Amino acid sequence: AQGIWSQLNEEQKREARACYFASISEIDAQFGRVIDFLAETGKLDDTIIVMCADHGDLLGAHGLFFKDISAFEEVYQVPLIVRGPGVAKNAICQGRVGLHDLCPTLIELAGAESIDVPDSRSCAEFLLDPAVNEQAFDSGYAEYHGTRFPLAQRIYWQGDWKFVFNGFDFDELYNLAADPAEMRNLAGDPEQADRVRSMMSEIWTRLENTGDRALLNSHYYSMRFAAVGPNKTS
Repeated sequence: AQGIWSQLNEEQKREARACYFASISEIDAQFGRVIDFLAETGKLDDTIIVMCADHGDLLGAHGLFFKDISAFEEVYQVPLIVRGPGVAKNAICQGRVGLHDLCPTLIELAGAESIDVPDSRSCAEFLLDPAVNEQAFDSGYAEYHGTRFPLAQRIYWQGDWKFVFNGFDFDELYNLAADPAEMRNLAGDPEQADRVRSMMSEIWTRLENTGDRALLNSHYYSMRFAAVGPNKTS
């Protein structure tokens, strides 16, 4: 256990998890009322329905009972269920899609005029047939700016690999296939040095494409903590 959560005994931890799952169950029940209403009014098959969450919770993973600071999968891997016209039925998609991709996706599914922005992309084609373009959705990107404590954190997923740039702390590199619980940080492994530089370079590319001025225009010495700099060569 970490920090203040070391004060909790096992019974208190179970109670905390039970309260969390109870809240989820309540939300599921209310969401079910909406679906029942659509079915009763005959609009269920003509409506695009999205079930998702804004974030997860560690619930004791890594000794933590919150969602802030850490970039662990328990926080970032959230449910995303889409149903409606233009969406495959009873299919599980393995591609990596972010909540920010929902906007262009829903616009396309609704047949409205699309938008062209660098920080999101439509996955409507993927939802129609998950087998068509799964390889095109094998990477993901996220940024976190802190809550009460401002911080700089950027996360990049590429296939089984996940790299976390922590401007405030040491970086993290995990192979999610071999280490799904993220217990072995490989960022300092000399054998992974090229991968760290490559994935950090991709983060700089994302910063450039999205105009992330919080980091892109910074010339403070703290930016030297990155494995490579903005020019991606040193």
